Amino acid sequence: MGYAEIKNNNSNSKTTINKFQYISKKLVKTKSSIKFLLKCRKSRLIPNFIKNATIFNKLIVFDHDINRDIDSILDTHTFNYHTKILNLLIKHKHTLLTRQQQQLEGITKYLEKRLNTHDFEEFLKSEKYVTSGLTATLKKKQESKYERLKNEYSNILGDNKQDCFINKTKVDFPSDIKSLLAKGPKFALPIENKSFPIFKYIADGEELIQTHKIKEQQEEARTKLSLLIKEYRAKSKPSAIDRAIVDTVERTRKFLRQNDNIRILTSDKGNKTVAMEINDYNNKMNDILNNLTMYRVQRQDPTSRIQTKNNLLVDGLFKMGLISKPERNKMITTTALPPRIYGLPKIHKEGTPLRPICSTITSPSYGLCTYISNILKKLTLNSSYNVKNTIDFKEKINNTFICDDEKLISFDVVSLFPSIPTQLALDVIREKWTIIEEYTKIHRKMFMEIVKFCIEENRYFKFNDKIYTQLQGLPMGSPTSPIIADILMEKLLENSIEKLIQKPRSVAKYVDDIFAIVKETEVQNTLDVLNSFDRHIKFTMEFEDGKLPYLDSLSDLPNQIAIIAKKQKLPINQ
Repeated sequence: MGYAEIKNNNSNSKTTINKFQYISKKLVKTKSSIKFLLKCRKSRLIPNFIKNATIFNKLIVFDHDINRDIDSILDTHTFNYHTKILNLLIKHKHTLLTRQQQQLEGITKYLEKRLNTHDFEEFLKSEKYVTSGLTATLKKKQESKYERLKNEYSNILGDNKQDCFINKTKVDFPSDIKSLLAKGPKFALPIENKSFPIFKYIADGEELIQTHKIKEQQEEARTKLSLLIKEYRAKSKPSAIDRAIVDTVERTRKFLRQNDNIRILTSDKGNKTVAMEINDYNNKMNDILNNLTMYRVQRQDPTSRIQTKNNLLVDGLFKMGLISKPERNKMITTTALPPRIYGLPKIHKEGTPLRPICSTITSPSYGLCTYISNILKKLTLNSSYNVKNTIDFKEKINNTFICDDEKLISFDVVSLFPSIPTQLALDVIREKWTIIEEYTKIHRKMFMEIVKFCIEENRYFKFNDKIYTQLQGLPMGSPTSPIIADILMEKLLENSIEKLIQKPRSVAKYVDDIFAIVKETEVQNTLDVLNSFDRHIKFTMEFEDGKLPYLDSLSDLPNQIAIIAKKQKLPINQ
């Protein structure tokens, strides 16, 4: 039996039935509103109707060059004001909910007495059906409103291009999470006062202050550090931007916990964030490590043995007076861990293969290898080919014209570090000894012994609880490897260019990445000459096709080269 029939059969209770329906719907709307407001408060979001009702949240000034701190204070106090209104509104809604429940309970008791049992049960059943439909409709509406509000709030994070985040999974990432991940691992997250690591900041700051040799400069730096810490600690509430970032970070962590089969990585080139499924990542890493000519699984972890030898070499340097006590303390290790290998996705290549990277910061010989590499890097300081970064590359090559008979090419060594024979590396360093001895007091025999230790006995790493040995080449991740590779590549370029009859008009080098403008007829010959330097070192080349990626930039063609720095997201030739 429907409402109409119940009303006709109980005309004396028609007004009460209508009132029941009205209050029942109001009760559903109140509950929905409370859920929405509580959700906003939990996420520290302010509904737009509260913002619109309190529009006087900006300071009207005639001086447009207003101090940034004033805007920050206004923003903080406005948020606090809005939060108080939100809390009062939630309290009011709860009071209203209690009153409506009491009214509905009274009407229900009245109708139970006035209607017969069958009509009363049918009435409640019909009313429950109506309210459940209304509840579902309102829930969908409020969720949509909450998502819009959350997206508006997350826009404070900044406008990121979609190509800064590459999703290689089947999972759909929310826009605010993509926006945060696209900022990359170097994006500085705000620190809440309650978790501010004051002692760590003081210790790290003091370590940097000690690098100043002049006492007055140390005191000046110490005062600045103290003022910075006091200024930050004095902030009572975070700004809207900080709140947006912190909230998005929490949502991102929750999202990744729920999707624990996803791994977030940084791309090999282009400074982009890449999401990959863990199974796909592990399969690609295993494909690399299963190459029996390059890697072998070890039964025992050699970390303890290498740590002992490292400490003996360092103590030897110290006893001979070749290093200071602070230098010794930096190079001695007592709690070393094996190097860890991981992969960076090559998003510019088909199938997104991984470039293996080894982290050796906690390895037993990291300090000693760093010390030696700082000496060796002096050999290429005056290189005419080297570029330090994208900006340096831009200054070297930007606005260079390409002739019709020329090609823009990027040469790249296949697996650079494993491709360089250690004996070849040692021979090249011996050839440079007359230059090296200008920068160190270590005698030649001991210096070469340390270099050999760094590049031959540290070729191991850990992946998924297995220890692997690298069978040939320079150790991946060692501080000495890129420096020695750069020295070797410098010699390779000098020898190769000397052999070429038609020499490249312009050459730039960043370790093993070579950027060159070559006559079209000499492209293959140039590649052949580069590959003839050593049978283990083989180059591939990439032609320009409208644009040629190099480092974190794009060389835009044709005719005039315009370098676009991807990291800055803007043309740096403007």
